Amino acid sequence: MRGARIAAVVGAAAGLAAFFAICFGSLGTTALAAPAAPVDKSVQVGLGPCRFFAGLPPAGWTEEGFDDRAWTGPAPGPFAPRQPPLPTPPPAATFFDLVPGAPLLLRGRFSVPDALHLHVLELRIAYADGFIAWVNGREIARRGVAPSGSAGTLPHGPEIEHILVPVPSTALPSLRPDGNLLAVAVFAYPGRNTVVPTAPAAFIDLAGASGVRIVRGPYLSTPVDDKKGAGVRVSWDTDLPASGTVTLERIDEKTDGGGARPEPPRHIVVAAGSTTQAVKIEGLTRGAAYRYTVEVDAGGDRAISGPWRLETLPAPPHPLRFAVYGDMRYPGHLAHRAIVEALAREAPAVVFNTGDLTDVGSEEANWQKYFEVTAPMGAISAVVPALGNHDADHRGTGAAKTWKLFGVPASGPPGWTSLDLGGVHFVILSTNEMRDPSQRAWLADDLARARHHHARAIFAFCHEGPWAHGLHGGSSEMVRDYAPLLAAAHVDVLFSGHDHIYERGTGATPAGKLTYVVTGGGGAPLYNPRCQAASGPPPGDVPGPLPPCPPSVAVLTKAYHYILVEVAPDGISLCPRRPDGTAVEACVHLPAHR
Repeated sequence: MRGARIAAVVGAAAGLAAFFAICFGSLGTTALAAPAAPVDKSVQVGLGPCRFFAGLPPAGWTEEGFDDRAWTGPAPGPFAPRQPPLPTPPPAATFFDLVPGAPLLLRGRFSVPDALHLHVLELRIAYADGFIAWVNGREIARRGVAPSGSAGTLPHGPEIEHILVPVPSTALPSLRPDGNLLAVAVFAYPGRNTVVPTAPAAFIDLAGASGVRIVRGPYLSTPVDDKKGAGVRVSWDTDLPASGTVTLERIDEKTDGGGARPEPPRHIVVAAGSTTQAVKIEGLTRGAAYRYTVEVDAGGDRAISGPWRLETLPAPPHPLRFAVYGDMRYPGHLAHRAIVEALAREAPAVVFNTGDLTDVGSEEANWQKYFEVTAPMGAISAVVPALGNHDADHRGTGAAKTWKLFGVPASGPPGWTSLDLGGVHFVILSTNEMRDPSQRAWLADDLARARHHHARAIFAFCHEGPWAHGLHGGSSEMVRDYAPLLAAAHVDVLFSGHDHIYERGTGATPAGKLTYVVTGGGGAPLYNPRCQAASGPPPGDVPGPLPPCPPSVAVLTKAYHYILVEVAPDGISLCPRRPDGTAVEACVHLPAHR
């Protein structure tokens, strides 16, 4: 799996094509999450073709006065090592002769006709596998480079990273209308294999803005339901340090008792200027709707997003509705976007994710793409993730980053926790830590407390489930160590992902039966089922006949989908739907255990 992901960057013909498809297909600025068009603050920045050189960096090559006329070019890029003859012509690119173990050096001039009003310079760069960038001889950014500055520290994926540099700042005091120099050194990771050669590659572009913008969010996370009422966290990022104000007002005066209770508008102020902000909103009425806006201020320069609508989950015995989906990582952004649009129309208060939100959870470029795609859903539905194996990558460092982005209060190491919302208990498990005995001990105690407090339903979420009949199959550790605990506590449904399929069944454990659903159709390439269920929809477009599934499998098919779940006094309904709203299978009704 890891080698296949690396191959999407550079090397084999298919990987090289994918790399350039990402580059050329993503030249636009990251979409702002706003229902109305934001004020256009773009400033023209014109980057000319680059001269390039592969080899040991000459002295002074990042300085404006360096003579690069002996270098190759100028050429527009993207830049990649020259390939052997390929069966099909590669996409348009600028090829260079590889010097093993040496970086690729790029020098290009750029203009900013309205330099006086430019306050943010945006470097858009896809790279393999690390880089250092300079403007007019000053370093403005570096990513994934060894301390010696001679090699990439890890393989880097194909997503474009957007690096925002304030102007003026210590890194970049000013820019001229013409003749500015961008210099970039690109370093390969030396640990690549023979299929994916160790070679630097890059796409670069520049853009600009005249003032502060909300470049990520607002997005909702961390839903709560306690003695103070309902609550949620609102987060956003800006390209310049800014204070912020969240304005919230009730738009539906119905209460759980059926009467009216006026609520004055709220103004939650974050006075400290920062590029990353989060506001915790508490004491909201359960089962109510609110309108909110986010306004940021960078020294009198303002930007606004909204108005957005959010709803809180109702208290028992009112029906509680939420959504579940998973596995939307690269290269499935188009399919993921279609599911996001469908979920934005459904507008559930909470969306649970079964993992692999991104391709590599430690890479900022991957999260920038995730939040760009999910913007219309994230602004109105709180997202609660279970960590996938890709989310924890590289080498586990992505887990803490993922957990922090969504503000999930951890009950153990990043990856496992539980929530009580609307009288329903939700358990989040980390299958990256499935061998950790402390997670199993915590789960047993957590489920015992949920039963003691008479939760009206219990749902569990994880990435690698105990049962699945796709490419990966089920996890024996989950079968042995976790499924019996969940069955003994009468968990209503265990949702998992990892296999990019839709599967529903009933697994047998020593402690009883457990209903499970594999929901891995969030956008990543679909997998072929390994068997055919006796009922339900056909398995999909698969080569050749399939053997019959075990009787425990009720439905198995390959389809992009999400699931709407409703908890009502008479039981639980599961409604799996495709992005166009059609049913993957008819809604399934499960009697409540409690």
